[in-house]
Amino acid sequence: METLQPQIFRPKEPYDDHEAWADNRLPSTDVLVGREIALERDDGRTVTYAFDEKDVFWQEPGERTTVQAPYHAVELRDDVFSVDFLHPTGPGENTWKRVATSLALNMDNGAAILVRSTLTFGDKTDFRQEIYPCRIAGSGGTFPAITAELVGRRAYAEYSDGTAAEHVYLNPRRIAWQGLGHFEYSGSQCDECTTWKLGDELFLLTFVRDSDPTGVVLLLDYVVLRNAGMIMGRDDAGFFHFPVGARLVVLGQTTYPPGYEPAGLGGPSAGA
Repeated sequence: METLQPQIFRPKEPYDDHEAWADNRLPSTDVLVGREIALERDDGRTVTYAFDEKDVFWQEPGERTTVQAPYHAVELRDDVFSVDFLHPTGPGENTWKRVATSLALNMDNGAAILVRSTLTFGDKTDFRQEIYPCRIAGSGGTFPAITAELVGRRAYAEYSDGTAAEHVYLNPRRIAWQGLGHFEYSGSQCDECTTWKLGDELFLLTFVRDSDPTGVVLLLDYVVLRNAGMIMGRDDAGFFHFPVGARLVVLGQTTYPPGYEPAGLGGPSAGA
């Protein structure tokens, strides 16, 4: 008679998202120092960001108080910037809630995206991304839209020597990814995402992992083959928010036969 082997339970090893995510990140830029950039959001509100050598200053819509925070900025190509900053928490504020902003700026054509990431701790941890297509005030640019242009593309981003994350863009709202190389955790995952086009082979990718409270915002430049952005979340070591950057390598492009294209191709969400 066949017997079942007993299931063995062992303590879970602490996991740490603080891998070498920025070894291949482009150097920070000071091109934005002294500039004010006003973003007209698609909801009709305008937010102005003023940059000095270390900090960015802004006012949330409807608020009179100016907020100040250190920022990270990278210029991927001429006049194309990825900017990330973590909002400060003041005395008496809810320390169980952390907010960050990511800006994708194409100063050349006036297209921009503003992403506000909010992580709330409690009995149930919640991660939320608010995404605002924008245009840079006075540029005459148009608001970016969700695009299907990356659907079928397979690529990987090498964040450090021998450590990479592979992306397969399944449809305009779904991405599959896995760790490659020296990742201690090399599992695979499929997450809901948004992909926005800001210029020629220039895209913003956002997603929140289905398995844990971690959000990612990446500006992808498939002309210079670089990305930049941030990862924010919570792991066994606690809260984290840090800039990332990688070299991109395109592995291939799938062409689907007529009638078997993924959802979104050729439909209303395909244009950008």
